[in-house]
Parts: sequence; C-alpha cells; structure tokens
Amino acid sequence: MELEERPSFFKVLVDGFSQQLRIPRAFVKNFNGRVPRMCGLRGPCGNLWAVNLKEIKDRVVFHNGWQSFAKHHFLEVGDFLTFTKDDGSIFDVIIYDKSYCEKNVEAAKSRIGNVVDRTINNHIILGKRPALDLVEETSIGSISFNSENPFFTTIFTREFQAK
Repeated sequence: MELEERPSFFKVLVDGFSQQLRIPRAFVKNFNGRVPRMCGLRGPCGNLWAVNLKEIKDRVVFHNGWQSFAKHHFLEVGDFLTFTKDDGSIFDVIIYDKSYCEKNVEAAKSRIGNVVDRTINNHIILGKRPALDLVEETSIGSISFNSENPFFTTIFTREFQAK
C-alpha cells in the first residue's frame, strides 16, 4: 500500500491523554465496520506496542497498552502525534513536541530525569534519581561545566556566609 493511500489522523495531547486516547469518529470508518480488539503502535524507534481498542459509547479509544506507549515516549500535554494505519491494524506513530519538531525521546528522557530501579527491603521502587547522587563537592569550591553542545555555559559556586 502506497503511503498516499494509507489513512491517517493526528492528535494534540490534552489533559487526560495518559490513560486512553480517542480515535476521531471520521477515522473509524477505515476499520470497515469492524473495530479490532487489538492494534499495534509502532513508535519512532521502530518497536511495536500491542494496544487494546475499546468502544466506549460511540467512541473508539486506544486503551490498555496505550499507557506503556505514552510513558515510554515521555508524552506530554501539547505533544502532537500523527497515526498512519497500514493494511492491517498497525499504526506508525510520529511524535512532535511543543517546538513543532519531531520529538527526540532520548533527550526527553534526560530532561525529565533517568528512571532508576532501586531495591529496598526486597521491594522494587521506581523513581527519579535524586540530584544528590549527581553532585560532588570539590576542594576549590566551584565547578566549571562545558558541554560539547552547550545551550549556555556557567560556573556553579558555593556561597559561604560568615558566622
């Protein structure tokens, strides 16, 4: 099937998108009268997520499995997604962020913070790495940081107060 022949739609993410995402009514006709129970979402990295399609009243939504897709791609309110359907029930998804450019998932991951698995008393705890893990004091009292791709350059200093 040629790309021009593949049906597609877009969604701008608004509050409440993380649990389910509604498919436009006009697009549902592309299921030829029978909405499948499952579909696949192929993200920008090429991986495929199995997602349930659920009919709620007169709407069809991406349901179970959507949450994992959204979390893995660090989707946020304001992101713009395009969904292009193949011959079956797989959608290729392209994600744009608030800059109107294609979203770099790795950059989003580093901006939000690395998710770390910790085991405490045999319980796995998911969470962001505390900033304290990343800061070391130096004997000179300041740290100079230069990046290969700087947005800005700065020197962090510790202010000392006389008692």
